[in-house]
Amino acid sequence: MSIRRLQAIACTWLLCGQVANAQGVQGVVLSRRETPVSGVVVLLLDTGSVITARALTDERGAFRLVTRQPGVYRLRTLRIGYTPVASEAFTLDAGGLRTEQVILAELPYSMGTTRVESRRVCRPTSPESLAVVFALWEQARTALHAAELTASAGRLDATTLRYARLFRRDMSTVVAQANEFRTASAGAPWQSFVPDTLHARGYVRTGADDSVTYAAPGLDALLSDAFLADHCFSLASASDDEMRIAFEPSSDRARVPEIAGTVALGRATADLRRIDFRYVNLPAVQMTQAGGGVTFARLRDGSWIIPRWDVRMPVLGLFRGAAHGARELRVARVRVEGGELVAAVRDGDTLWRHPPLVLSGRVLDSASGAPVAGARVSVSGSKLLGETGRDGTFRIAGVLPGAFGLEVRGPGREYAGMAVAIPVTFTDSASRVELRIPTARQVAGAVCNLERLVTPVSGGAIVTGHVDASLSPASHGPVTVVAEWNEYRYAGVAGISYESVPMSLETVADAAGDFRICFVPTETAVLVHATAGDIRARDARILIPPELHFARVDLTLDSNLEPGTSLSAVVVGDSTVGPVSGAEVALPELSLFGATDDRGALRLTEVALGAHKLTVRRAGFAPLDTTIVIEKATPVQVRLVLRAQATDATVTPPKGAAPVDSPGVNESRGASRTPRPPPLPTRETASPECSPPSAPLEAPRARAAAACAR
Repeated sequence: MSIRRLQAIACTWLLCGQVANAQGVQGVVLSRRETPVSGVVVLLLDTGSVITARALTDERGAFRLVTRQPGVYRLRTLRIGYTPVASEAFTLDAGGLRTEQVILAELPYSMGTTRVESRRVCRPTSPESLAVVFALWEQARTALHAAELTASAGRLDATTLRYARLFRRDMSTVVAQANEFRTASAGAPWQSFVPDTLHARGYVRTGADDSVTYAAPGLDALLSDAFLADHCFSLASASDDEMRIAFEPSSDRARVPEIAGTVALGRATADLRRIDFRYVNLPAVQMTQAGGGVTFARLRDGSWIIPRWDVRMPVLGLFRGAAHGARELRVARVRVEGGELVAAVRDGDTLWRHPPLVLSGRVLDSASGAPVAGARVSVSGSKLLGETGRDGTFRIAGVLPGAFGLEVRGPGREYAGMAVAIPVTFTDSASRVELRIPTARQVAGAVCNLERLVTPVSGGAIVTGHVDASLSPASHGPVTVVAEWNEYRYAGVAGISYESVPMSLETVADAAGDFRICFVPTETAVLVHATAGDIRARDARILIPPELHFARVDLTLDSNLEPGTSLSAVVVGDSTVGPVSGAEVALPELSLFGATDDRGALRLTEVALGAHKLTVRRAGFAPLDTTIVIEKATPVQVRLVLRAQATDATVTPPKGAAPVDSPGVNESRGASRTPRPPPLPTRETASPECSPPSAPLEAPRARAAAACAR
C-alpha cells in the first residue's frame, strides 16, 4: 500500500487539519491480504516499556496515538487471533505526527505465542505451567484493553438494565428490588476507585457510621501494574472448552481487604469470557456471600463489551445467640447491584443483542383470584404470545429484557378477543409475572367508561373488529364503520302499535384497521358495514345474546364488489288515509325486505344498481307491484301509494301493528312473547359524542350517539 493511500485513510478518520500540530502516531493496521483489521489494541511504549498511549482500530483499521513528551517510542499490537507485533524504535519530535502501517499475520491461538513482562507467581510451579498462566493472562489483558477503549470512545449506544435487589441471606428469594432501563453511550459498568487507592486501602471500607462499602475492580484496576504486583496467579481447573487462571492476594497483602477469583477464557480462541471474584481478608461473617462477577463479549468489529455484571454485598445484623442470650453478628440480607446489556448499536447498526429469554407467569381473575384458562398473552408490538393452561400459567419464548406492555385477551365469547393492557418490567427468566385481569363486565365498563354500558338493555354491548384493506388500493382513505339497527317501541292505548326508530353508530377504524363501537344493543338484529370512499365491504349481520358484552366482526374492503346504494321509501294510502305503517316493502330478486314505521317510512341498504321488481303488501290495501331503475350509487327515495280496499278480516289491526304473517324476532324464546316486525337496517349520520344512543318518541328519526372511537 502506498504512503499516499495510507495517509489518505488515516486523515479521513483523523481530520488531519485538526491534528496538524499534534505529537504522536497515526496509521492503519492491515492483514497480510491488505484488508483492514478492526478491534486491534495498539499500544505506544516508551523506552521503559511503559504504556503512554493506546487506541483501538476502527472498521477501517485506522488508529491514532498522542503523547505529551517527545522521545523514543515503539508500537505494540494486541489482537486475539493474530500474532502480536512490536515495531522498531522510532523518535517522535515535538509537534511531529508520524504515520505507520502495521501488518498482522493471522495465527491460530497457541499458548506459546504470547507473554507478559510483569510476572508474579507466589508458589513454585513448572516453567510450562508458568508459560500457560501468563499467556492466558496476556489474552485477558488484550480483551480488557479493548473493552476499556470501547467504553471510553463513546461511539456505542447501549440499552442497559440496572438493578438493585435485596435477597434473603441464603439468596433464595428476592425481598425487594428496583429496576431501571437506560439508553446512553456505553461506558464502564460501575465507578471504581483508582488503582493506586485500591492498592493503598483495599477493596472494602467501613465508614464512621458503621456503613460498609464494597469496591468492585474496574477495568483500569485489572490492567494496572499494581494489580499484577498485589496478586499471585496460577492455573485453575479447566473444562473441554474453557481454561481458567486463578488470582489471589500475595502474602504481604494479608491484612488488606482484597479480592480473589478466577479468569475464564475459551480454550480454542482464548477469548475472555468472564471474571469472578470474592472478597477476602475480612471477618468470616463479612465474607459470606460477598463477591461479584463480570462477563465479556466481542463484537463483530473487534471491539469488546460487558454484557453483564453484579456485586454482592452482605447486610449484617445483630441476632440473639444460643449462648446466654448474647447477641452475635450475622448476615441478615444480601444486596446485589448490577446490570445487563440489552442491545448495543453503532450508527444504527445493532452489533449485539441480549439472548432471548422465556417470560413466564400466571393469569388470575381479579375478582375471585382463580386461574384463568384459555387466555392469550402477547407482548405489545410483537408476534410473541402464549396461552394459559388450566392452572392459568403461560410461557412466552424469545423475549428480551425491558419495560413493555402485555396484552391479555380473555377467553371465550364473553370477552370476544378484547385485550387488557398491563405494563411489566421483565429482567430475567427467573422472575415470574402475575397478571390479574378484570371480568368481561369490568372490561366493558372500562372501555366505554360508563356503568350502564353492561346493563342488559339497549346499548349494552361493544362491537369490536378489524377491517382488512388488502383487496383495496393503498390510497383508499379513512375507513368508516357503521352499525345500524331499528329500535322498536310500543305506543298507543287502544292497542299495541309499533314505533320503529332507525338508529346508527359510526366510528373510524385506526391505521391498523381495528375499530370499536360502544352501546350496541343486545337481542337486536344489527347491520355492520364499512366503506372507504367508493370502496365497500360486505355487510355483516349480528345478533348479540344478552349475556355477552362483546361481539367481534371482521370485514374486508373489496374494490371488486359492485357498487350499491340505499332505497328510502314512504308508503301512504290514497285519499286521506295518510302514512301506512306495518307495510311490507320488498325487493324479491335481491332478498331485501322491511316493514314501514308509523310514519310509513323504511330504508333498505345494499341495493345493487339496475332494474328491480318492487312489491308492497299490507292488509286492507291492494297489493302494489312496480319496477324501479337505479342507475347511480346514490341514495334513492320513492313514494309509494296504496289503494285501500275492503278485506274479509273481521278485526282490523290497529295502526302501527305488525302484519300477522310478518316474521318475528326471537319468536323461539317463548310463545307469549309479542311478535316484532322484521329488522330494518338503516344508516344515519352519528353525533361525535360518546354516549348511549337514544331517540325521543316525538323525533323517531333522531340521530344516534357516536361510537367510542379508538
